[in-house]
Amino acid sequence: MIPLTRQERQMIVFLISVVLAGTAISYIRKQLTPLRAVFCFDQSQSKININAADRAMLKEIPGIGDTMAGRIIDYRQANGLFNDTETLRKIKGLNGSRFDRIKEAVCVE
Repeated sequence: MIPLTRQERQMIVFLISVVLAGTAISYIRKQLTPLRAVFCFDQSQSKININAADRAMLKEIPGIGDTMAGRIIDYRQANGLFNDTETLRKIKGLNGSRFDRIKEAVCVE
């Protein structure tokens, strides 16, 4: 064991405390960061924001089941947030008539 002076021990304890406090603050900020609005409001019609909705909210969209909700989330995680609703067409199974059915129920913010 390396002999340390009292002042050196205090400095090590201080540095460890700073690192632990910084880690705790970072964790808390991530947990408490407000979520983006899950809904968009457009002329008395609420739509689901596909950039903020979780799996359960996506399943609320008519025509979107568990598998398709997972594909939307996977696409969002791999490619980042959607720029517009038309980007949903890139997801397997969401082109054509299914997209036409859901496009009025979704939005991007």
